[in-house]
Amino acid sequence: MSRHSKNNTAKGYFTYAERQMLDYGSKNQRIGSDSKRDFDCCYLCLQKARIPVCCLKGHLSCKECIYESILSQKANIIRLEKNYKEYLETLAAGKKDEEKQLQLVNKIQFIERETLGTRSRTDTKQSKPYDRPTQSSDKKLASFWVPSMSTEAEKKVKKPEKELPQCLESTPHPIKIKNLVPVNFSHSKNNEKICPSCTKTFQNGSKIKVMKKCGHCICDSCWQKFVEYEKKCFTCSEAVKGENGAILLQSEGTGYSGGGGITQVSKYDLGFLG
Repeated sequence: MSRHSKNNTAKGYFTYAERQMLDYGSKNQRIGSDSKRDFDCCYLCLQKARIPVCCLKGHLSCKECIYESILSQKANIIRLEKNYKEYLETLAAGKKDEEKQLQLVNKIQFIERETLGTRSRTDTKQSKPYDRPTQSSDKKLASFWVPSMSTEAEKKVKKPEKELPQCLESTPHPIKIKNLVPVNFSHSKNNEKICPSCTKTFQNGSKIKVMKKCGHCICDSCWQKFVEYEKKCFTCSEAVKGENGAILLQSEGTGYSGGGGITQVSKYDLGFLG
């Protein structure tokens, strides 16, 4: 019999009950609706978007939040470029100092050769050669343990990689203020966001299309039935340029569950069985 002890530890592997008692090993948890961001929430502050706008990839955000993010990224890029220019200037100044020192050493060596060559052999025997400044043999070596004697590492400044502000959703991409599209939702009497064509209430699983020109939202099924053929917005009759005239809103996880740049996770990674 394998189970003959009090804690059932006779087997060569842990059972489910033993794993629960020990609280040991990797943990899998099913991600529910609480971990998913609502379709009308800002991906930066995770609240209901105030004056909602979206980028060309369909990431919804507050107008204030995305403006603040873009401006702060621009200031950071300017600061990094300034630091990199100063670093290049210091390198150039260091090279100029080295060249001046080499020229000075070459001059001293030339003077020594000329002065020793003009003198006679007797004078050279009696006279002393030019005294060069010699380093003292008592010079202390660098010590890692003593801060005052440790050598400082050379500071290297890298060139900034990103020249444009990035949309900070799961897969970052360049973003500009002029390319932001205002999002105009249609509301029902109960103040619910609906499709103006079929009057269906938008849910987290709904596929919502946003017109690039006017910003009105419509569900994907109505887009395929009407707008794609009539080439105009259902609400304001604004002209739409085919499939590229609208943006599909992206519904992703919150900053807690959707972070880390992971866009697709298998059902086995999330702990689903079957």
